[in-house]
Amino acid sequence: MKHKIVFFITILLFANACNKERGKPEWETDILAPVINTSFTLSNIIPDSLQQTNPDNTISLVFDNSIYKFNLDTLVSLPDTTFIDTFKLPVFVSMLNVTPGQTIFTKTEENKINISGGVELTRIIIESGKIKFKIRNTINQKTTYKYTMPTATLNGVPFSAQFDVPAGTIANPITYNGVFDLSGYTFDLRGANQNSFNKYNISVEIKLANDAQATTVVQADRVFIESTFDVVRPAYVKGYFGNQQINITNQSTGFDIFKKIISGTLDINTIDVKLKLINAFGIDAKAVLNQLQSVNTDNSSTVNLIHSVIGNSVNINRASDNGQSANVTEYNIQLNEQNSNIDVFIENLPDKFNAALNLQINPQGNTSLHNDFAYNTGFFDARLLVKLPLSLIASNLQLADTFNVNLSQTGTYLKKGTFTIYANNGFPLSAQLQMHLVDANGQLLAQLFSDNTIHSAYTNSNHIVTALRQSVLKFSLNENQMQHLYDTQKMVLKVVFNTSSQSQHVDLYGNYKMDIKMTSDVKLHIRLN
Repeated sequence: MKHKIVFFITILLFANACNKERGKPEWETDILAPVINTSFTLSNIIPDSLQQTNPDNTISLVFDNSIYKFNLDTLVSLPDTTFIDTFKLPVFVSMLNVTPGQTIFTKTEENKINISGGVELTRIIIESGKIKFKIRNTINQKTTYKYTMPTATLNGVPFSAQFDVPAGTIANPITYNGVFDLSGYTFDLRGANQNSFNKYNISVEIKLANDAQATTVVQADRVFIESTFDVVRPAYVKGYFGNQQINITNQSTGFDIFKKIISGTLDINTIDVKLKLINAFGIDAKAVLNQLQSVNTDNSSTVNLIHSVIGNSVNINRASDNGQSANVTEYNIQLNEQNSNIDVFIENLPDKFNAALNLQINPQGNTSLHNDFAYNTGFFDARLLVKLPLSLIASNLQLADTFNVNLSQTGTYLKKGTFTIYANNGFPLSAQLQMHLVDANGQLLAQLFSDNTIHSAYTNSNHIVTALRQSVLKFSLNENQMQHLYDTQKMVLKVVFNTSSQSQHVDLYGNYKMDIKMTSDVKLHIRLN
C-alpha cells in the first residue's frame, strides 16, 4: 500500500528539482506526467511469513506463536553460591615449625548447594561458569594451595587447582584472588555415599611453598578461603525437579494477522486452530488454562475462549532422553466451531491474545526416583497455531496504514492539481480509498476522497476471477489542500474492502493481483530567487 503515496512524493521531488538560484522571475505552468506504474499482490498487504500457499493455489494465513514459554533457567536456577573455610592451629597447639614443602593444613568436606523450588540434583554438566577463590593469609612465608573437587570431572579427570599465595602478616594479611573455568565439567552431586543430592566433595591442602624459608605458624595465624560458583549455566541437569507451581496471570502475545484492520466485519469460512502444549523436559506436568482472550485494542473488544479445556487440568507426559537431546511430547487441543466459540474468537479481529494458566511440575511427586532431566535446549511451550484459509466475506473491512511525510516548500512548489488512478483489479474485492493528512501535533489537516470505487474483478458463478476490471479514480487537490500537504507530517491511508459476494465465501488465490497506473495533472508554481 505504500506505493499509493508515491505520487505525492515523486511530483514534489520533481518540483523541487526545478528550483534554481538565478534572478527573481516567477511563473506557473501545467504538467501532465505519469507518476507510478506498479502491481499489488497479497504480499503487499500480508507479510510472506504469514502466508501459506495451498495445493489448489489458494492462500491461507498461518500464525504459530507461543502464548507462554519457559526454559531451563525457570525450571532449575543455580544460584551463585559461596563457601567459606577457615584454617587455624588447634587450640592445644601453640605453634608449628614448618619447612619448605611441608603440609600445614588439610581439610576434606562435603558442601551442599541450596537450590530453590525443592530441586534435588544428582548430576550437572556445566556449559559455562567459573569458580572464584579469595584467600586471606597471615602466614609470613609463601604458601602453596591445592583445591580439589573429586566428584567434578572433565574427561574423567577430577577438578584440581594449585596456586601460590605470597606471604602475609597477622597485622597485614595478604589477599589473593584466583579464577578457574568450569566449562565442560560434570558434577556428581550424590555425595560421599552416592545416595544424596545437591552435594559435592572438596579437598584442601595448604603447604609451605618449596622455595619458601622455614617458618613458624602460630596460634594467631589464619587462612580464610572463600570459594564462589559464579554464573554457572548448566548444559544438562538430572535429579528431582520438585513439585513446583508456575502461575501465569496475564501473558500477552501479539497477533499480527489483523493488525492493519481498524473496522468492518470479516466472515471466515473455516477456522483451524490448535492449542499445543509441548514438553521438552524430562518431567511430568499438569496444566490448567484458566483463560484465553482475543483482544481487539482498536475497538476495545474482548472475547473469552469457550471450550472444555478452560479451567480443567490436562496431564502432559515427560520427554524421553536419547542421550544427546530430549524427545519432546505434545498435548494437542483442536478448536473448531463445533466444540468452541473459535469463530467469534478469531472474527473479533484481535491484535493480541491474553492467557492465564497454571502449571504444576511433577504433580505426583518424585515418581522418577531422581531421574528427571533437562538439557539447556529444553523448554515447555504453550503454542497457538492458527490457520485461516482466505475464503471469506468482507463487509466494509477497513484497513489503515500510516506513513511519515516530510516535504519542504521552496521557491518551486505544486499549487493545485488532479491525480488519476487507473486500477486494473484482479481481486474479487472492491475498494474505496481515502487519505488523511495529519500535522506534527496529530491534528487532521485534510481528508482526500475519490468520487469513484475500484470495482471488483469479473468473476464466475463460483466467485473465481475470470478477468481484470478497470476503474478510474480521481483525487483533486485545491490550493488550500496542497498547502496542507506541505504541512503534513503523517499520512493515513485507509482502504475499505468488500467481497464481490456478501452471501457466499470468496477464495483468494496466490496469482491474484491489481495493476496500478497513476498520472498527475498539476499546476506548478516556479519562483526563482
